[in-house]
Amino acid sequence: YEDDAPCEEGCQLYFPDYHELNLRQLRGYFTWRTHVRKGIFLPVASSLAYMYIYELLNGIGTGSPEDSLQKMGE
Repeated sequence: YEDDAPCEEGCQLYFPDYHELNLRQLRGYFTWRTHVRKGIFLPVASSLAYMYIYELLNGIGTGSPEDSLQKMGE
């Protein structure tokens, strides 16, 4: 999923998942993730960055375990 709504709200969750985010936060996360997948790394709340790492650990948006590791390194 991709979006183009900037993240305007902060997010401070210890183990974030999609269901804990309100609509603005969720759209902001997907917008940020869209940029990351294009190689554009913008500042984001650490909770949302961890959610992206959880996706990579579960193979979401990757082609292989090696691809996941590479994306985590970026």
